[in-house]
Amino acid sequence: MAVKGRLLINVFLAGLFFSSFIFLPKTALIYEIPRVWFISIWIEVLIVLSLIFGWPHLRKRNVDGLLIFAVILYGLIAAASVFSGVDPKKSFFGNYWRADGVVTFLHLFGLFFFLTLFWDRRWEEKLAAAIGVAAFSNAAFAIGNGIVTQTYPLIGTFGHPNFLAGYLVVSLPFIFFSFEKARSQDERAAWFVCALIVLLTIAVTGSVGGILGIAVLCLTVILNKENVSRFRIIASLAVLAVIAGTVFLVVQKQTGFLPEGRERIFVRGVLAFSKKPVLGWGWANFDYAFKSVDWPMKYEFDKYVDKAHSSVLEALVTTGILGFLAYLFIIGYALLRFVKDKRLPFYLFAAFLLFLIHSQTNVISISEELMFWLLLGIIAARKA
Repeated sequence: MAVKGRLLINVFLAGLFFSSFIFLPKTALIYEIPRVWFISIWIEVLIVLSLIFGWPHLRKRNVDGLLIFAVILYGLIAAASVFSGVDPKKSFFGNYWRADGVVTFLHLFGLFFFLTLFWDRRWEEKLAAAIGVAAFSNAAFAIGNGIVTQTYPLIGTFGHPNFLAGYLVVSLPFIFFSFEKARSQDERAAWFVCALIVLLTIAVTGSVGGILGIAVLCLTVILNKENVSRFRIIASLAVLAVIAGTVFLVVQKQTGFLPEGRERIFVRGVLAFSKKPVLGWGWANFDYAFKSVDWPMKYEFDKYVDKAHSSVLEALVTTGILGFLAYLFIIGYALLRFVKDKRLPFYLFAAFLLFLIHSQTNVISISEELMFWLLLGIIAARKA
């Protein structure tokens, strides 16, 4: 049974490692769709192996029932929005270019419950190493490919600089954790080089969200080294976010209105929510919501926007006030767990903060979304 147990762990780590590399060149759907397919199949295999081999290793778990309940509730609301929304088929299967429908969402649920039932703290170093090496490899490939093809900004295997930068930023805390846990000077040097390559790649993507993420991580690490409480770290970042948002609005007002600007996406999203406030427009139907509102004026040839560029706004518009409150509760409760439960390592806390910040400023890839559900599963695996 020990061999079978190792198989379960190895499939989990291998899928997590390889999922960030999947793309199909010379096809119509090069980047995001093949990755979604791979991740879905990997999670399905993982669940099957869990059912076959995992039960003998399943100890009596003292899991976080409240977080599990909140996740299930959010899932039920998302499912209900499929049938109440404007395009149930699209809600179910997702956008043609993203496959971001409820089917994919349910697979991420599967990963969450796998980790809730089987996560073991002895996996920490292996998990961090798998994510860290994957991030370094993606960064090195992106730089090499950029040099060979003379492509800027860097896109790597992600097809978009913001997707690449977001994944790398959220992966950075795992590299730092591996650096701290290194057992030799050579190992520390290797992880130091990995961190430098990843940081350089994020900078060369030109992604404002990615560069902001580096600044946030540096500030978070410094405050942690100064023994500032996690609650105060969160409060400090919240204050900085308000200041940055205010500065952004002032600068945008001075530079003039942009049809494709974040301000227009946000306002039109909120106005569209007011038309369908309970269960929203339906999962993955933000494009319908965006087109339903003419603000500040009607454009003959308008920009197509299929995502809200903010996970919170996306939840509000596509699942209504019910889904929005459930999603906010999940985020808030996870932060509360990080504040109160010091058994949850700092590197996981930092990764969660980076995901929250980056996902409110950009559209994210499935690889970055995967990290969110991975972190939630680890949190839920142990009761507060």
